[in-house]
Amino acid sequence: MALAAIVLCVMASANDLTLRYDRPAQFFEEALVIGNGNIGATVYGGINRERISLNDITLWTGEPETGVTTPGASSRIPEIRRAIDRGDFRAADSLNMFVQGHYSENYQPLGTLNITFNGIDSAAVTGYNRSLSLNNAVARSTFTIGNLRRTTSAFVSASDSKTLYRPSRIQPRPRRAIFPIRALPAHFKQPHPGSTRQPAGVVERASPSALEQQLHHQHKR
Repeated sequence: MALAAIVLCVMASANDLTLRYDRPAQFFEEALVIGNGNIGATVYGGINRERISLNDITLWTGEPETGVTTPGASSRIPEIRRAIDRGDFRAADSLNMFVQGHYSENYQPLGTLNITFNGIDSAAVTGYNRSLSLNNAVARSTFTIGNLRRTTSAFVSASDSKTLYRPSRIQPRPRRAIFPIRALPAHFKQPHPGSTRQPAGVVERASPSALEQQLHHQHKR
């Protein structure tokens, strides 16, 4: 019986593929990444101010180049292998750059979505937890304020190609949330946002779609 209990415990741990953290992310490398291969989001899990970095695979500094070839590229492959074998990775990298050919364009971030929740005192928060489930690809943050538990959930749908973010209420009365967006200029000339425009608005609650109902189901799990 004891052996069976240990086996079941190990199987349960193996099936629970979840990353867990006890504070909001401060840097990009600490944030939780969700996406579907075409669009993506990086969720920081803030308490009274959420930050979400947005990506779209179609955003580049220009269009793909056509007709670009690198004569003699195949002859460099043996040289690259020899450089790796002798541990000269700097030379291997330099040779590989030649094989890759002319540098084309820069991949662009779509922008940063900052969500400010009014009326939440971060100093009064306890029991903070931030997680990313690798089983259902849902990023979630939870904390307690007073005697109320608050949860936010986010995921990217592959079939609908949408990013959904669902915050729970911390009071019976809905809170006002402000969504300022830091986005790249329309011409996309720089590899990262330098000068920015920051339109701000207040999100209105829309009637729930089938996709939102799916997130609601995962949000409660």
